[in-house]
Amino acid sequence: MVNHIVLIRGEDGLLFDPEGNRYNEQGQKLDAAGNVIPEPAVDPAAPNPPPLNQAAPIQPAAFQPALPNEGAGEQRTLGDHNRPDLFYANRSAIRPPPFQRNNFELKPSYYTLVGLHPFHGYPTEKPMDHIENFEDLASSIKADGVSMDYLLCKLFPYSLAGDAAYWLKQLQPGSLTNWEDTKKAFLNNFYDDAMSEEARNNISTFRQGPTEAFKAAWVRFRSYQRDCPHHGFSEIQLAGHLL
Repeated sequence: MVNHIVLIRGEDGLLFDPEGNRYNEQGQKLDAAGNVIPEPAVDPAAPNPPPLNQAAPIQPAAFQPALPNEGAGEQRTLGDHNRPDLFYANRSAIRPPPFQRNNFELKPSYYTLVGLHPFHGYPTEKPMDHIENFEDLASSIKADGVSMDYLLCKLFPYSLAGDAAYWLKQLQPGSLTNWEDTKKAFLNNFYDDAMSEEARNNISTFRQGPTEAFKAAWVRFRSYQRDCPHHGFSEIQLAGHLL
């Protein structure tokens, strides 16, 4: 008994079986270097010798078997991999929570507004300031039946640009389903350990400038604490650094 293997010729002219193994025109299996893989030797005297694989006639290039339903162990043909429409899915990392209202839509001016001062991910930018300004701006939008969680999640991508926008696109699709998770992911990425260490160092080594007024020094010292609320210093330690 001979097991027939159905070969399909790809658009590049090469022959493959359904498992992706390559064959030559004589139906012999090839390795990665294009060399023929020898068939295992068969003992003629053996009772019930194992069947050898033999390639069946080549299917016409135009033949494409029907695609199975999505999610049911889907198999693709070689031609399908030149069809990006078959593989497209929503790749957005942020999936805003649903709401009950059906007649609500965000005005284009809102998207423009949050994009006026986008966060790029530059070392000189302050992630916490961006979140603070964005939340303050989004809170001015009021709509009955629409949660603030939805508004923040929906508008946030439009407040990013450059490396920051690219970072968001690299996250797992649908991995952020509420504003708290989105904000946490943003701050943990752009407020890294190096930035935290620099902020703590500004606090621990603080000195009033020779010609700096005490009020100006106090404002500068407080700004360091504001930029790093997780600095970890107690009130007594902070007072010691200031004096």
